Amino acid sequence: MGYVKETTLADSNVTLNAGSGTVSLAGDVGASKSLGTLTINATSGSNTISGVISGAGNLTKQGAGTLTLSGTNTFTGDLTISAGTVTTTGTLADTVDVINSGTYDVDASDTIQS
Repeated sequence: MGYVKETTLADSNVTLNAGSGTVSLAGDVGASKSLGTLTINATSGSNTISGVISGAGNLTKQGAGTLTLSGTNTFTGDLTISAGTVTTTGTLADTVDVINSGTYDVDASDTIQS
């Protein structure tokens, strides 16, 4: 399996389709302009973003699986949980709106906008 050290996308939406596999992002995800929307589609299993998500943009979680955010995230858009579970062991920026149709599990002391 190969690894991508760094990928730069300009003004793009990114979808990571894990299916029944695993998505694990250890590096930082961010943009100097607009992140657009980062979508994690995990139908089952546990997925982790341990790096920092930053920039002006949104994060969407789809599928019945679990997504863990363990970094000190500074992105300023919305966190939309369409299905499944998002667990926060790190932090979200205080300006983040959580739009929840799934389960939002906060394991750390965290303040969010809604």
